[in-house]
Amino acid sequence: MNGGGHLTLLAETDAGYANLCRLITLARRDQPKGIAALPWRWLVDHSRGLIALSGCRRSEIARALADRDMARAQRVAEQLAAIFGRDHFFLELQRHHERGDRRLNTGLSELGRRSGLRLVATGDVHYLEPGQAPLHDLLTCIRHRTSLEQAGGLLRGNAEYTFRSPAEMAVLFAEWPDALRATVEIAERCHARLPAGPQPLPAVSIPGGVSSLACLRHLCQEGLQHKSVRRPAAADYEATLDRELSIIANQGLVDYFLKVWDLVRFARSQEILCQGRGSAANSLVAYLLDITPIDPLAAAPADQLLPPGLAHPLGTDLLGMLDGYAGGWPDRLLMRIVDVLLAFPSLLLTLTIMAVLGTGLLSAAVAVGLAGAARFARLMRAAVLAVRSQPYIQAARVVGCRPGRILWRHVLPNASGTLIVLSSLELGYALLNISALGFLGLGAQPPAPEWGTMLAEGRGLLRDAPWAADAPGLAITLSVLAVNLLGDAWREALDAAGR
Repeated sequence: MNGGGHLTLLAETDAGYANLCRLITLARRDQPKGIAALPWRWLVDHSRGLIALSGCRRSEIARALADRDMARAQRVAEQLAAIFGRDHFFLELQRHHERGDRRLNTGLSELGRRSGLRLVATGDVHYLEPGQAPLHDLLTCIRHRTSLEQAGGLLRGNAEYTFRSPAEMAVLFAEWPDALRATVEIAERCHARLPAGPQPLPAVSIPGGVSSLACLRHLCQEGLQHKSVRRPAAADYEATLDRELSIIANQGLVDYFLKVWDLVRFARSQEILCQGRGSAANSLVAYLLDITPIDPLAAAPADQLLPPGLAHPLGTDLLGMLDGYAGGWPDRLLMRIVDVLLAFPSLLLTLTIMAVLGTGLLSAAVAVGLAGAARFARLMRAAVLAVRSQPYIQAARVVGCRPGRILWRHVLPNASGTLIVLSSLELGYALLNISALGFLGLGAQPPAPEWGTMLAEGRGLLRDAPWAADAPGLAITLSVLAVNLLGDAWREALDAAGR
């Protein structure tokens, strides 16, 4: 519940089970993953068919009694009794040999006497046998990402939170025989029938009185006409489609496929990236509905598609994707050249640029800026390659995702934090480079004699080179590129020999 209090709800009838499912959904709907918190107002509209128990030591009533606030405990108990009815709300007694158990049960017994509410004997069961307590502690630590030594209050104080036999319960609650009888009474009252088999899905409403199966067949036939199916194999596609539609109908999955098709169609119309995956990925029906981009008959034998002996419904998950641009060989060549160039150490690149521009404050600033931009571009390229290496990129391109729109609508909005971090790092690198240049005497201060002589000779060499007289920067670029390409080729040859 909101505020952190626990509340136990039991489904007495089928309507109660439906309300319980609805309350679980509402409790998790607006919360982070793994967290549930239900506003009290939702209990009023979804209380029919439920039996409510006051809860464990973490319940609102138990915490009020622990604070010796009987008035608040009685106020909360009366609120719950008004919501569920006095014959559908019980005060929950528990004994786990923890400190304070007897005082809490005494307070609950007194609260029941004052408010006219019945008591029930229960257990806060977390494992079937006491020997499973260490495993439960370990799983608790994994869940909270902490160690056993640092878990502290996250772990329970003993191994008494186990499932007990009727004889054991009779010994524990000998002082409250009425509470034991209430336990048996509630167990006999709860006769909700849990649905068995495939998960029930809402029926699809199709205008014009057309059946769901006829609608699904029509959509598949349209897809079959638009797909590039080879004429000699058209009969195979028709036969496989009839076979799969028969299996889908027998499994009661016609509405399921129509719903997934509708979700994919809406996502594509809103330019939301999605792609089907799961155990139905080898289905011809999924391919014809554009849920998956793979032609199953071209990828697998027909007898492997949708086997009829399914023990559970097929799974077709929709995968949301962050797509990167996967270009052809010009893009790969360009990125390879950029990778080689930007692998040049930034300080050496700064000195090389200054060899062309000269020394001084302005030259140092330009050189540091260019070197920082080169390193920034290299980091961004690494991020792009990380995205491009994901297995769903080619699938995204198959279904027609445009790289430019993906970049502006999906990549950049999710990468703004990364850009800020990288920009901050580059500012720090620029300051380090300026400090290094100052140490070498190549910043605002006049250069040291030996460095000045070396740079002058380098500029003269570049100036006298006929192939780079008009573009010394290009000469440096080509030289660095050639050397690094040779080095990479040599390393790849060694790696290949080692493999």
